[in-house]
Amino acid sequence: MTEQRSTKRRFLRLLAASLYLLVVTVGVAAVLEGAARMLNTFGYVRSASPREVFDLRPGRHGHNEFGQRDRVYPRIKPAGTFRVAGIGDSNMYGMGAPAESVFLKQAERLLAQRAGRPVEIINFGVPGYNSAQEANLLEDVVAGWAPDLVVLQFCGNDYEMPNFIQTSAGPLVAHSFALHVVLRKLAKHRFPGLKRSVMGYHADVDVFPVPGLEFSPLDGPEATVEADGKTYSVKQFVSDPAQAPPEYRYMLGVDGVRAALRRVGAWSRAHGVPVIFLVGLMGDDQEPAAWGAAEGFEVLDVWPAITRYLTENGKSFTSLWVKPPTDAHPNEQGHAVIGQALAEAIAPHAAAAAR
Repeated sequence: MTEQRSTKRRFLRLLAASLYLLVVTVGVAAVLEGAARMLNTFGYVRSASPREVFDLRPGRHGHNEFGQRDRVYPRIKPAGTFRVAGIGDSNMYGMGAPAESVFLKQAERLLAQRAGRPVEIINFGVPGYNSAQEANLLEDVVAGWAPDLVVLQFCGNDYEMPNFIQTSAGPLVAHSFALHVVLRKLAKHRFPGLKRSVMGYHADVDVFPVPGLEFSPLDGPEATVEADGKTYSVKQFVSDPAQAPPEYRYMLGVDGVRAALRRVGAWSRAHGVPVIFLVGLMGDDQEPAAWGAAEGFEVLDVWPAITRYLTENGKSFTSLWVKPPTDAHPNEQGHAVIGQALAEAIAPHAAAAAR
Protein backbone atom coordinates (compact mmCIF):
# COMPACT_ATOMS: atom_id res chain seq x y z
CA MET A 1 0.00 0.00 0.00
CA THR A 2 2.82 2.37 0.90
CA GLU A 3 4.50 1.63 -2.43
CA GLN A 4 1.25 2.32 -4.27
CA ARG A 5 0.86 5.69 -2.53
CA SER A 6 4.49 6.52 -3.35
CA THR A 7 3.95 5.63 -7.02
CA LYS A 8 0.78 7.73 -7.11
CA ARG A 9 2.61 10.72 -5.60
CA ARG A 10 5.40 10.42 -8.16
CA PHE A 11 2.83 10.26 -10.95
CA LEU A 12 1.01 13.35 -9.64
CA ARG A 13 4.29 15.25 -9.28
CA LEU A 14 5.25 14.29 -12.84
CA LEU A 15 1.81 15.31 -14.08
CA ALA A 16 2.02 18.64 -12.25
CA ALA A 17 5.52 19.28 -13.63
CA SER A 18 4.36 18.44 -17.15
CA LEU A 19 1.37 20.76 -16.87
CA TYR A 20 3.57 23.52 -15.48
CA LEU A 21 6.03 23.06 -18.35
CA LEU A 22 3.16 23.12 -20.84
CA VAL A 23 1.72 26.33 -19.36
CA VAL A 24 5.16 27.99 -19.35
CA THR A 25 5.82 26.89 -22.95
CA VAL A 26 2.44 28.16 -24.15
CA GLY A 27 2.95 31.42 -22.25
CA VAL A 28 6.41 31.99 -23.70
CA ALA A 29 5.14 31.14 -27.19
CA ALA A 30 2.27 33.61 -26.77
CA VAL A 31 4.65 36.35 -25.63
CA LEU A 32 7.00 35.70 -28.56
CA GLU A 33 4.08 35.64 -30.99
CA GLY A 34 2.70 38.88 -29.60
CA ALA A 35 6.10 40.55 -29.78
CA ALA A 36 6.64 39.36 -33.37
CA ARG A 37 3.25 40.72 -34.42
CA MET A 38 3.86 44.04 -32.69
CA LEU A 39 7.31 44.51 -34.25
CA ASN A 40 6.13 43.56 -37.74
CA THR A 41 4.72 46.74 -39.32
CA PHE A 42 3.83 45.36 -42.76
CA GLY A 43 0.45 46.62 -43.94
CA TYR A 44 -1.04 43.42 -45.35
CA VAL A 45 -1.99 40.06 -43.87
CA ARG A 46 -3.18 36.70 -45.19
CA SER A 47 -6.96 36.73 -45.47
CA ALA A 48 -9.02 34.23 -43.53
CA SER A 49 -10.78 33.63 -46.84
CA PRO A 50 -8.84 32.30 -49.84
CA ARG A 51 -11.29 34.25 -52.01
CA GLU A 52 -9.91 37.63 -50.94
CA VAL A 53 -6.36 36.15 -50.66
CA PHE A 54 -5.02 39.03 -48.53
CA ASP A 55 -6.42 41.92 -46.51
CA LEU A 56 -5.26 45.28 -45.25
CA ARG A 57 -3.82 44.73 -41.79
CA PRO A 58 -5.87 46.49 -39.09
CA GLY A 59 -3.94 49.05 -37.05
CA ARG A 60 -1.09 49.42 -39.54
CA HIS A 61 -0.35 52.30 -41.93
CA GLY A 62 -3.49 54.21 -41.01
CA HIS A 63 -5.83 51.21 -41.45
CA ASN A 64 -8.72 51.19 -39.01
CA GLU A 65 -9.88 48.27 -36.88
CA PHE A 66 -11.86 46.84 -39.82
CA GLY A 67 -8.86 46.89 -42.17
CA GLN A 68 -9.98 49.95 -44.14
CA ARG A 69 -7.91 53.02 -44.99
CA ASP A 70 -10.57 55.23 -43.53
CA ARG A 71 -12.04 56.56 -40.33
CA VAL A 72 -14.09 54.11 -38.27
CA TYR A 73 -17.71 53.91 -39.36
CA PRO A 74 -20.33 51.98 -37.36
CA ARG A 75 -21.00 48.61 -38.94
CA ILE A 76 -24.73 49.12 -38.38
CA LYS A 77 -25.79 51.96 -40.69
CA PRO A 78 -27.26 54.90 -38.74
CA ALA A 79 -30.89 55.73 -39.51
CA GLY A 80 -31.31 58.27 -42.29
CA THR A 81 -27.75 57.79 -43.60
CA PHE A 82 -27.00 57.19 -47.28
CA ARG A 83 -24.08 54.73 -47.34
CA VAL A 84 -21.75 54.25 -50.30
CA ALA A 85 -19.15 51.46 -50.49
CA GLY A 86 -16.08 52.06 -52.65
CA ILE A 87 -14.43 48.89 -53.97
CA GLY A 88 -11.21 49.05 -55.96
CA ASP A 89 -7.44 48.76 -55.94
CA SER A 90 -4.51 51.05 -55.13
CA ASN A 91 -6.10 53.99 -56.96
CA MET A 92 -9.13 53.90 -54.69
CA TYR A 93 -6.96 53.14 -51.66
CA GLY A 94 -5.04 56.33 -52.47
CA MET A 95 -1.52 54.98 -52.80
CA GLY A 96 0.93 57.85 -52.39
CA ALA A 97 -1.72 60.38 -51.34
CA PRO A 98 -3.02 61.40 -47.89
CA ALA A 99 -6.01 59.32 -46.80
CA GLU A 100 -8.33 62.32 -46.56
CA SER A 101 -7.46 63.49 -50.08
CA VAL A 102 -8.61 60.26 -51.77
CA PHE A 103 -11.41 60.84 -54.29
CA LEU A 104 -13.94 58.96 -52.13
CA LYS A 105 -13.30 61.33 -49.23
CA GLN A 106 -13.36 64.37 -51.50
CA ALA A 107 -16.74 63.26 -52.85
CA GLU A 108 -18.01 62.64 -49.31
CA ARG A 109 -17.11 66.19 -48.24
CA LEU A 110 -18.71 67.71 -51.33
CA LEU A 111 -21.92 65.74 -50.79
CA ALA A 112 -22.05 66.68 -47.10
CA GLN A 113 -22.53 70.28 -48.24
CA ARG A 114 -25.43 69.60 -50.59
CA ALA A 115 -27.05 66.21 -50.03
CA GLY A 116 -29.39 67.33 -47.27
CA ARG A 117 -28.76 64.11 -45.33
CA PRO A 118 -25.76 62.27 -43.87
CA VAL A 119 -23.68 60.56 -46.56
CA GLU A 120 -20.99 57.99 -45.74
CA ILE A 121 -18.54 56.84 -48.40
CA ILE A 122 -16.47 53.98 -47.00
CA ASN A 123 -13.15 53.09 -48.61
CA PHE A 124 -12.84 49.32 -49.12
CA GLY A 125 -10.01 49.75 -51.67
CA VAL A 126 -7.10 47.31 -51.39
CA PRO A 127 -3.88 47.73 -53.42
CA GLY A 128 -3.17 44.74 -55.61
CA TYR A 129 -6.75 43.48 -55.88
CA ASN A 130 -8.16 42.45 -59.24
CA SER A 131 -11.81 42.39 -60.35
CA ALA A 132 -12.42 38.85 -59.06
CA GLN A 133 -11.16 39.74 -55.58
CA GLU A 134 -13.31 42.87 -55.61
CA ALA A 135 -16.40 40.79 -56.47
CA ASN A 136 -15.48 38.36 -53.68
CA LEU A 137 -15.06 41.25 -51.24
CA LEU A 138 -18.48 42.60 -52.19
CA GLU A 139 -20.15 39.26 -51.55
CA ASP A 140 -18.20 38.30 -48.40
CA VAL A 141 -17.61 41.61 -46.61
CA VAL A 142 -19.12 44.73 -48.13
CA ALA A 143 -22.64 43.32 -48.31
CA GLY A 144 -22.65 43.10 -44.52
CA TRP A 145 -22.25 46.90 -44.31
CA ALA A 146 -25.62 47.41 -46.05
CA PRO A 147 -24.54 49.93 -48.72
CA ASP A 148 -27.18 51.92 -50.60
CA LEU A 149 -24.79 52.34 -53.53
CA VAL A 150 -21.56 50.65 -54.64
CA VAL A 151 -18.75 52.38 -56.53
CA LEU A 152 -16.67 49.76 -58.36
CA GLN A 153 -13.40 51.07 -59.78
CA PHE A 154 -11.72 49.49 -62.81
CA CYS A 155 -8.01 49.53 -63.64
CA GLY A 156 -6.01 47.93 -66.44
CA ASN A 157 -4.25 45.52 -64.08
CA ASP A 158 -7.60 43.94 -63.10
CA TYR A 159 -6.82 41.28 -65.70
CA GLU A 160 -3.75 40.15 -63.77
CA MET A 161 -2.82 38.01 -60.79
CA PRO A 162 -3.23 39.56 -57.32
CA ASN A 163 -0.07 41.29 -56.10
CA PHE A 164 0.30 38.57 -53.46
CA ILE A 165 -0.95 34.98 -53.29
CA GLN A 166 -1.45 32.54 -50.44
CA THR A 167 1.18 29.90 -49.80
CA SER A 168 0.27 26.23 -49.40
CA ALA A 169 1.86 26.01 -45.92
CA GLY A 170 0.07 24.35 -43.02
CA PRO A 171 -1.85 26.42 -40.42
CA LEU A 172 1.06 26.97 -38.01
CA VAL A 173 3.56 28.12 -40.64
CA ALA A 174 0.89 30.14 -42.49
CA HIS A 175 -0.19 32.13 -39.41
CA SER A 176 2.64 32.32 -36.85
CA PHE A 177 4.58 35.59 -37.01
CA ALA A 178 7.17 34.32 -34.49
CA LEU A 179 7.91 31.18 -36.50
CA HIS A 180 8.02 33.30 -39.65
CA VAL A 181 10.87 35.39 -38.16
CA VAL A 182 12.98 32.24 -37.84
CA LEU A 183 12.01 30.70 -41.18
CA ARG A 184 12.49 33.99 -43.01
CA LYS A 185 16.06 34.39 -41.76
CA LEU A 186 16.94 30.76 -42.51
CA ALA A 187 15.40 30.88 -46.02
CA LYS A 188 16.98 34.22 -46.84
CA HIS A 189 20.52 33.53 -45.67
CA ARG A 190 21.12 29.77 -45.40
CA PHE A 191 18.44 27.43 -46.71
CA PRO A 192 16.49 28.93 -49.64
CA GLY A 193 14.86 25.56 -50.25
CA LEU A 194 12.74 26.13 -47.13
CA LYS A 195 10.57 28.52 -49.13
CA ARG A 196 9.09 25.65 -51.12
CA SER A 197 9.53 22.69 -48.76
CA VAL A 198 8.32 24.26 -45.50
CA MET A 199 6.86 27.71 -46.24
CA GLY A 200 4.77 26.45 -49.14
CA TYR A 201 5.87 28.93 -51.81
CA HIS A 202 4.75 28.32 -55.39
CA ALA A 203 7.71 30.16 -56.94
CA ASP A 204 11.29 31.09 -56.07
CA VAL A 205 10.51 34.68 -55.11
CA ASP A 206 11.82 36.87 -52.26
CA VAL A 207 10.70 35.89 -48.78
CA PHE A 208 7.50 37.72 -47.89
CA PRO A 209 7.34 40.05 -44.84
CA VAL A 210 4.43 38.20 -43.18
CA PRO A 211 3.48 34.51 -42.95
CA GLY A 212 1.18 32.73 -45.36
CA LEU A 213 1.71 34.99 -48.38
CA GLU A 214 4.19 35.28 -51.22
CA PHE A 215 4.82 37.77 -54.01
CA SER A 216 3.19 37.05 -57.36
CA PRO A 217 5.86 36.65 -60.05
CA LEU A 218 6.17 39.49 -62.56
CA ASP A 219 6.15 37.20 -65.58
CA GLY A 220 3.53 39.00 -67.63
CA PRO A 221 4.32 41.01 -70.78
CA GLU A 222 5.40 44.61 -70.33
CA ALA A 223 2.62 47.16 -70.75
CA THR A 224 3.06 50.68 -72.08
CA VAL A 225 1.45 53.87 -70.83
CA GLU A 226 1.20 56.88 -73.15
CA ALA A 227 1.32 60.25 -71.39
CA ASP A 228 2.32 63.71 -72.60
CA GLY A 229 3.78 62.36 -75.83
CA LYS A 230 5.99 59.85 -74.03
CA THR A 231 5.75 56.09 -73.63
CA TYR A 232 6.40 54.45 -70.27
CA SER A 233 6.94 50.71 -69.76
CA VAL A 234 5.26 48.95 -66.85
CA LYS A 235 6.02 45.45 -65.59
CA GLN A 236 2.92 43.28 -65.28
CA PHE A 237 1.86 40.30 -63.22
CA VAL A 238 0.72 37.11 -64.95
CA SER A 239 -2.62 37.49 -66.75
CA ASP A 240 -2.55 34.21 -68.71
CA PRO A 241 -4.53 31.56 -66.78
CA ALA A 242 -2.28 28.81 -68.16
CA GLN A 243 0.69 30.33 -66.28
CA ALA A 244 -1.11 30.70 -62.93
CA PRO A 245 -1.68 28.31 -60.03
CA PRO A 246 -5.03 26.52 -60.58
CA GLU A 247 -6.86 28.29 -57.76
CA TYR A 248 -6.24 31.72 -59.37
CA ARG A 249 -7.03 30.94 -63.00
CA TYR A 250 -10.69 31.97 -62.74
CA MET A 251 -9.56 35.53 -61.91
CA LEU A 252 -7.43 36.23 -64.96
CA GLY A 253 -7.71 37.78 -68.38
CA VAL A 254 -10.79 39.16 -70.08
CA ASP A 255 -12.83 36.14 -69.02
CA GLY A 256 -11.89 36.71 -65.38
CA VAL A 257 -12.90 40.37 -65.43
CA ARG A 258 -16.16 39.73 -67.25
CA ALA A 259 -17.08 36.89 -64.90
CA ALA A 260 -16.44 39.17 -61.92
CA LEU A 261 -18.60 41.93 -63.40
CA ARG A 262 -21.40 39.43 -64.00
CA ARG A 263 -21.27 38.41 -60.33
CA VAL A 264 -21.38 42.05 -59.20
CA GLY A 265 -24.31 42.63 -61.56
CA ALA A 266 -26.16 39.61 -60.18
CA TRP A 267 -25.58 40.83 -56.60
CA SER A 268 -26.75 44.33 -57.53
CA ARG A 269 -29.99 43.06 -59.04
CA ALA A 270 -30.66 40.61 -56.21
CA HIS A 271 -30.21 43.28 -53.51
CA GLY A 272 -31.59 46.29 -55.38
CA VAL A 273 -28.34 48.21 -54.88
CA PRO A 274 -27.13 50.26 -57.88
CA VAL A 275 -23.50 50.19 -59.00
CA ILE A 276 -21.46 53.10 -60.37
CA PHE A 277 -18.69 51.63 -62.53
CA LEU A 278 -15.74 54.03 -62.34
CA VAL A 279 -13.47 53.87 -65.40
CA GLY A 280 -11.07 56.12 -67.32
CA LEU A 281 -8.54 56.89 -64.59
CA MET A 282 -5.66 56.23 -66.97
CA GLY A 283 -7.27 56.87 -70.33
CA ASP A 284 -9.63 55.04 -72.65
CA ASP A 285 -11.57 52.19 -71.00
CA GLN A 286 -14.32 51.82 -73.62
CA GLU A 287 -14.35 48.02 -73.67
CA PRO A 288 -14.65 47.50 -69.89
CA ALA A 289 -17.19 50.36 -69.81
CA ALA A 290 -19.34 48.42 -72.31
CA TRP A 291 -19.09 45.29 -70.14
CA GLY A 292 -20.24 47.26 -67.12
CA ALA A 293 -23.11 48.85 -69.01
CA ALA A 294 -24.24 45.39 -70.13
CA GLU A 295 -24.60 44.46 -66.45
CA GLY A 296 -26.79 47.48 -65.77
CA PHE A 297 -24.09 49.56 -64.08
CA GLU A 298 -24.08 53.33 -64.30
CA VAL A 299 -20.76 53.93 -66.06
CA LEU A 300 -18.78 56.94 -64.86
CA ASP A 301 -15.93 57.64 -67.27
CA VAL A 302 -13.74 60.24 -65.57
CA TRP A 303 -11.30 60.60 -68.48
CA PRO A 304 -13.29 63.51 -70.03
CA ALA A 305 -13.18 65.34 -66.67
CA ILE A 306 -9.43 64.74 -66.44
CA THR A 307 -8.73 65.97 -69.98
CA ARG A 308 -10.97 69.00 -69.45
CA TYR A 309 -9.05 69.95 -66.30
CA LEU A 310 -5.71 69.52 -68.12
CA THR A 311 -6.85 71.64 -71.06
CA GLU A 312 -8.33 74.44 -68.94
CA ASN A 313 -5.24 74.65 -66.73
CA GLY A 314 -2.53 74.05 -69.34
CA LYS A 315 -1.28 70.99 -67.44
CA SER A 316 0.17 67.68 -68.56
CA PHE A 317 -1.37 64.34 -67.53
CA THR A 318 1.73 63.47 -65.50
CA SER A 319 1.06 66.56 -63.35
CA LEU A 320 -1.73 64.47 -61.78
CA TRP A 321 0.61 61.56 -60.95
CA VAL A 322 2.15 60.90 -57.56
CA LYS A 323 5.69 60.58 -58.93
CA PRO A 324 6.16 60.67 -62.70
CA PRO A 325 7.31 58.69 -64.54
CA THR A 326 7.51 55.78 -62.06
CA ASP A 327 4.26 56.17 -60.06
CA ALA A 328 1.10 56.97 -62.01
CA HIS A 329 -1.30 56.82 -59.06
CA PRO A 330 -3.38 60.01 -58.76
CA ASN A 331 -1.88 62.72 -56.58
CA GLU A 332 -4.02 65.06 -54.47
CA GLN A 333 -5.08 67.15 -57.46
CA GLY A 334 -5.83 64.04 -59.47
CA HIS A 335 -8.06 62.78 -56.67
CA ALA A 336 -9.77 66.18 -56.52
CA VAL A 337 -10.73 65.99 -60.21
CA ILE A 338 -12.04 62.43 -59.87
CA GLY A 339 -13.79 63.24 -56.58
CA GLN A 340 -15.70 66.12 -58.14
CA ALA A 341 -16.97 63.89 -60.97
CA LEU A 342 -17.86 61.14 -58.52
CA ALA A 343 -19.80 63.49 -56.24
CA GLU A 344 -21.87 64.65 -59.20
CA ALA A 345 -22.66 61.03 -60.07
CA ILE A 346 -23.59 60.05 -56.50
CA ALA A 347 -25.71 63.15 -55.74
CA PRO A 348 -28.86 62.05 -57.64
CA HIS A 349 -28.82 58.68 -55.87
CA ALA A 350 -28.57 60.31 -52.43
CA ALA A 351 -31.32 62.77 -53.31
CA ALA A 352 -33.65 60.04 -54.61
CA ALA A 353 -33.15 57.98 -51.48
CA ALA A 354 -34.06 60.99 -49.33
CA ARG A 355 -37.47 61.37 -50.96
